[in-house]
Amino acid sequence: MVKGNRRPSFAPVKHYAHDFDSEFNDPAIWNSASYTAHPIDDLEPMPDASNDCRKAAIEHLQILKAIDLFMTCTPDARLGWVSISIVLRLTSVRGLSNDAIANQLGVTEAAVSRSTAKFMRLVGLDRKQVLHLER
Repeated sequence: MVKGNRRPSFAPVKHYAHDFDSEFNDPAIWNSASYTAHPIDDLEPMPDASNDCRKAAIEHLQILKAIDLFMTCTPDARLGWVSISIVLRLTSVRGLSNDAIANQLGVTEAAVSRSTAKFMRLVGLDRKQVLHLER
């Protein structure tokens, strides 16, 4: 707001006539005026080189995904984790029988066996493959 004979503190905006016939005023071609090829465009997408390390990593991720799914769906988280430990032969259950584990958890041996079998089916292992892991 201007009081008395004081002028506003901002300068007036000057409008200039533009040359609208220029090729840069057409938005359809703006990318051609400002884009140059980037080296990454020649590299990606890189082909998936299949090697043993990659295959092992994918298998481990699938097992981790199965563990997550199993633990999400199991009604008893302690029994679920112990079943995973049995199948994967983790240190926490090494040397313990299913009966001893069942007594510690306060469940039946059949419940431990059923839960273990359920996880084995989810991972896609059978009893022979699990016995092979013991060696």
